[in-house]
Amino acid sequence: MLNRIIKRWNWYRNTVAARNSELGLREVKAFDAEDRITKLAESHPDVLHVFQGIRILDPDRRQGAGEVDTLVVTRFGVIAIETKNWGWDIVAVNGDVAQKKLVDGGKNKPVIPVIEKKVKHLSRWLRSLTNNSELDVFPLIVLAHPKCTPSETVLKMRHVTKVDEIHQSINRLVAGLGQLPVKQIDQITQTIETFGTFDKVTYDGGNF
Repeated sequence: MLNRIIKRWNWYRNTVAARNSELGLREVKAFDAEDRITKLAESHPDVLHVFQGIRILDPDRRQGAGEVDTLVVTRFGVIAIETKNWGWDIVAVNGDVAQKKLVDGGKNKPVIPVIEKKVKHLSRWLRSLTNNSELDVFPLIVLAHPKCTPSETVLKMRHVTKVDEIHQSINRLVAGLGQLPVKQIDQITQTIETFGTFDKVTYDGGNF
């Protein structure tokens, strides 16, 4: 009984703190960037459906999921977008992409391997449910910050793009692919809709 009272008290204190706190400017800009990327993807003529904040389940585990910022269903395949609102110098590190100041400080974390893992899980789900072993699911890292400066190596990466080149990148990824049957597109969409996402509650202080 005492433990339950303590847990409820801790929950109450955390909730009050969340209501009164303000969302950090960096977080606000990051979420705004995700919304901006989603709207740009929606405007592509071959894009049929766009989803945000979808949690992709690991087929090999009862628990465990990785969130994808934006999932794009096109006439030819599916693209999982990871939005990075990094400013200034963006560099390539062992086949991955990172913000230079994080690399210099030893704080950079894997980006491409993480989204590739989520893509692998999603691909397994969709290929199984559509019975299409050749269904294409692509990762795409979008560098969203207006002041980012990617290196030449980064700009040559097939799965990395800047905001103003999203449409060209979508074209590049699906080039040469045949259109998916309407039935399969419906199956893909319905499957993605069954995956979990995060409910959003906005507090008075602006946090959510």
